[in-house]
Amino acid sequence: MHCGHTFCRLCLEAHLTYLLNAFIANNPGFDQVLANLRLYHAALSDPGVDLGTRYRIRQELGLIAANTPLPTYACPACRGTISMKPTRELALRAIIDHAVECLGEQNPEYADRAGTVEQWHLFLLS
Repeated sequence: MHCGHTFCRLCLEAHLTYLLNAFIANNPGFDQVLANLRLYHAALSDPGVDLGTRYRIRQELGLIAANTPLPTYACPACRGTISMKPTRELALRAIIDHAVECLGEQNPEYADRAGTVEQWHLFLLS
């Protein structure tokens, strides 16, 4: 995270999901906005969508961001605002992978995530 704190992906996703669900509970109707955001992002990840449609979707996402109150996400440790997608800590990942390999085990995160795509856009519009 840009504040310098490090979390496992599953823990961070659980924290952001908790904050999102609390926001939805306090803002009736936002669940429909979120459903629309998911549809727009699914369309943007579809290679078959033409450039004109992609442009219109990005415009609509900009309007939503400008005119809709959005949840504020905070680091679980320092409560600093999270405004961009978290990045992988490659040095820490290498250490963990080496330790797991030395123990003769498999990292369960790899098995759980096979064939999936990260969904950070569901939390952060940027």
